[in-house]
Amino acid sequence: MAYFDAYRVEFSDDRKTLVKCSSNYKGSYIIPQGVVTIGHEAFKDCVGLTEISFPPTVQKVGREAFNNCTGLLAVKIINLTAWCNISFYGSSSNPIYYAKHLYISGEELTTLKIPKDVKIINHETFCNCRSLRSIIIHDNVEKIGMCAFSGCDCCMYAYIPNNIKDIGKWAFDNVSNIVYNGSTNGFPWGARSVNGVVNGNLVFSDTSKKCLSACSANFEGEIIIPNGVTKIGDNAFACCDKITSVTIPNSVSLIGERAFSFCDKLKNISIPNTVIDIGNKAFFGCKKLDSITIPTGISIIRKGLFNFCNLSSIEIPPMVKEIEDFSLSHCLNLAHITFTNSDITINDCAFYRLKNIKEIIVPQGSKDKFKKIKALKEYRNLIIERGNHIFVCPQCGNKELPVDANFCPQCGKQLSNGPVASISDDANRLK
Repeated sequence: MAYFDAYRVEFSDDRKTLVKCSSNYKGSYIIPQGVVTIGHEAFKDCVGLTEISFPPTVQKVGREAFNNCTGLLAVKIINLTAWCNISFYGSSSNPIYYAKHLYISGEELTTLKIPKDVKIINHETFCNCRSLRSIIIHDNVEKIGMCAFSGCDCCMYAYIPNNIKDIGKWAFDNVSNIVYNGSTNGFPWGARSVNGVVNGNLVFSDTSKKCLSACSANFEGEIIIPNGVTKIGDNAFACCDKITSVTIPNSVSLIGERAFSFCDKLKNISIPNTVIDIGNKAFFGCKKLDSITIPTGISIIRKGLFNFCNLSSIEIPPMVKEIEDFSLSHCLNLAHITFTNSDITINDCAFYRLKNIKEIIVPQGSKDKFKKIKALKEYRNLIIERGNHIFVCPQCGNKELPVDANFCPQCGKQLSNGPVASISDDANRLK
């Protein structure tokens, strides 16, 4: 026979299993002391649930118990050892996955010290806990479950004892840096950097601080990369969705794969000409990035480099010999492309789904060659040769700007990418 509490939450007759909470429930809820099991789908679709408090008696949480609890803001516990011992069925059975913030005895947990009486940290125990800034695991821990700390991307470092016996797949996925010198299989379990040097919000993979490997995902505003850095590593700033601008010093020569991918608020980035290689998808999904100057030493524009960016115009420097597939695809605002070199290979899907192209400017005498390129098939009527167009200010329409103008004397607009190239008046096609 079922039992219902004052909030009409259903329990088993012995009150040890929480069976179901109405999807209409709103506000915070305290799971009663004595509950051992939270049943499958118990809080599923409770979008009005904002806080959930766990007693130390809970040992098991069923499949999708908190699935789609998108309104959750906090998970509250009173015993860290008891929390580490809970068996979660999957990420959607752990309320932290949605809440992202864990509180113990009323205080938000930012520095996590696993207690000495914990021997096993179960699967997905702290999955997606973005309140964590550091993790220290006690030497007594023997096993860390799969995805135990996955998604803790605001965590700057995690200390892992070298004697640990078993660490599950993706246990530290997206953690900025792990400190570990053992030999357990699966290393580094998704962490961005290993045994790196933490300096403020940045992590370096070497003591000389030449390779920047990670950044705290909670960093906001402008990033100024320190002078002396020579490489920005793979995924270094990936998903840092609060960064708005980045300044890169002249010491940098390499930018790794997906280095700035999915930086949703990134609008401005200054890349020096010392950079000679930018990895695949380095700016993939930077949907607010509306201007970029490609360094002059770049020879290949790699796969997916500017996919889903907000660029309005772009100039391909003369050293570029190849543009790989999807490098400028889905840039829905891209209107102007300028080529400065006719000796170039353009892969077939390089410009996939560009819906706003107004003109493609190519070097003198190369129009027919570019018209034969399969990737430009849809835009053949928009290809014009350099010299058969004028340069205009995109703000006031001033038609007397030199090609290398960096501001308009008529309205004062700063032109970080130069003026907009427009088709000749002689062709009567001025945009």
